[in-house]
Amino acid sequence: MRHGLQTVGCVAHGLDRLYPGEHASTAKEMCGQGALISELASGSTFAPGNFPARNRVIAGLSDCTVVVESGTKGGSLITADIADSYDREVMAYPGRPRTAAASVATR
Repeated sequence: MRHGLQTVGCVAHGLDRLYPGEHASTAKEMCGQGALISELASGSTFAPGNFPARNRVIAGLSDCTVVVESGTKGGSLITADIADSYDREVMAYPGRPRTAAASVATR
């Protein structure tokens, strides 16, 4: 967004609220430069099962999925598995991104 690119965010709840709330300014900026979407109706409750369902939407909208860091049962791997089942490209960035960025910055 900082570079003026269109950005689409997909939330795991209805569009009548935002979780977590501290992302409100980012969500507003997204709406001006792209969109904020959800397949859930307004008033939908927050539930852990909404997140893998949201990841299915993200995998379907994306040309490729890049896994940067994930636990063995993390959402990134769920999204990567779904993307693979959709025959989308899946890529991985090895290691922790902050460690790699710090190592590049010190060269």
